[in-house]
Amino acid sequence: MLKKSKVVALLAVCVMMFAVVEPACAWSWGEWFSNLFGFGTSNPSQNYVPQGGAYKDIKGTVPGMDGHHLIPKAVSPFSEGNGPAVLITPEDHRQTASYGNSLKAQQYRDQVSEMVKQGNTYGALQMGAEELRQLFGKKYEPGINEALKSGEWDAFKIDMDRAVKLFDTPLFGD
Repeated sequence: MLKKSKVVALLAVCVMMFAVVEPACAWSWGEWFSNLFGFGTSNPSQNYVPQGGAYKDIKGTVPGMDGHHLIPKAVSPFSEGNGPAVLITPEDHRQTASYGNSLKAQQYRDQVSEMVKQGNTYGALQMGAEELRQLFGKKYEPGINEALKSGEWDAFKIDMDRAVKLFDTPLFGD
């Protein structure tokens, strides 16, 4: 039988774990807890709504949220639907450098377009991610991380492909 002090310590560890893990995921701590101990009908994998990824996969998944392309769709090497995007509020979307047709937005798109033309897709993705971080802190970090790790634009894959081309040799065996 567990002593009261061990039960209290176990609960304290659980609470600390949820304080660290829960903000980084899309499930509530209650869903985690119910699934951890096997009761309840909640299935996080069925309830999960991505915060970032291909535009076509996130657009319309959360009412009142916009899909923001990390590389502006007008200059992206990816199709509109396949472009890496993050769910953000419409108010925040209007504050991004690429939004609309202002001179500032056109200049931003020109800068990103040059990066893409030079083969620096990874840099263009990072530029879009850094802009969101500068404007909104960590508010959209889960979506940014999901967008950077998704699909054909996987940031690691792009970087490795660039390194392989640079050295003209595979980095990891055959």
